[in-house]
Amino acid sequence: MITTSFQSAPTAINNTPAIALSVAPDCALLSHNPINAAHHFVFRPQGLHRAGNFVVALAVALAAGSLISGLVLKLPPYFGIESWRWLFLIEGLPAVILGIIGLFYLADNPMKAKWLTAQERATLKQMFDREEAPAAKTAHIAVWRQMLNKEAILLGLAYFGLVTTIATNSSWVPLIVKEVMVKFSIPEVAFVSAIPPAVAIVALLLWSRSSDRSRERVWHTLTVLIIGAVGWLLVGSTLAPEWRFLGLIFCSIAGWCGMGLFWTIPAPLMTDEARALGLAFINTVGLLSSAATPTIIGVLRDYTGSFAIGTIYNAFMLGVAAVLILIVTAGKNALLR
Repeated sequence: MITTSFQSAPTAINNTPAIALSVAPDCALLSHNPINAAHHFVFRPQGLHRAGNFVVALAVALAAGSLISGLVLKLPPYFGIESWRWLFLIEGLPAVILGIIGLFYLADNPMKAKWLTAQERATLKQMFDREEAPAAKTAHIAVWRQMLNKEAILLGLAYFGLVTTIATNSSWVPLIVKEVMVKFSIPEVAFVSAIPPAVAIVALLLWSRSSDRSRERVWHTLTVLIIGAVGWLLVGSTLAPEWRFLGLIFCSIAGWCGMGLFWTIPAPLMTDEARALGLAFINTVGLLSSAATPTIIGVLRDYTGSFAIGTIYNAFMLGVAAVLILIVTAGKNALLR
């Protein structure tokens, strides 16, 4: 959190104001992975919407980052520094401060949490110990076999495809909006860029509750992935700007709803011994996608002169993710309820 925020300050010396559109909102989005929250909620009945609340916080951060960007970019220069350069300093500083506070305030486990009473710490410890204890002792399995089982590999690749959309949303959507809404000024683009994640927040709350009520995970996940693929195709089309912007909203819904829903799938399909390393492997593959996607989309844009090929790439990756999830979960719906 601290190191990511420090990255915003050097960007202020860049000579291209438009870079503020793509990087500044991402400064607010310090993490895209709710795996820790999901681990405690989505594997329980009626728990997805609680993990969904965590993902909502990430979408709120992205929307708020866009709104703040629009406000700051309208300000006149202060102390000889342009508003777009102030943007990186203003948005990075709070996260640095909160990160330092978190080092001293947050705890690694309930037993070290000073804000809990002794009874609350004991109750949580008993609950976690009971849930983490394996139902039966199994033979020791090599680390690589635990981590690289079929489910982990296929779901890791699926997660790579999902994170492609999330990374594009956090890094490139403002510039895509600028390309779609050619008459908008940079501050107006920043404001408009807050609309897709704002709509996604409402969709995530409703969709996660629907999944909890029906106790169905797979088709809820596949539905949002398909919506996202259609959305990227709309964005890259030659239709009216309104349709292309609607596509961006679909993509945002797919990214944030897909994030919460995806993590309901891997754990129930893995053995107790393989689960921890399997989830870690899937998450690592997602982080690789997060690192690679901004560069991939940027290279495709530079090579072709537009985001059209990049949107097709994103649609294809979501389609691949949907197919892989369908393969992994075939005949295993009972385990995911």
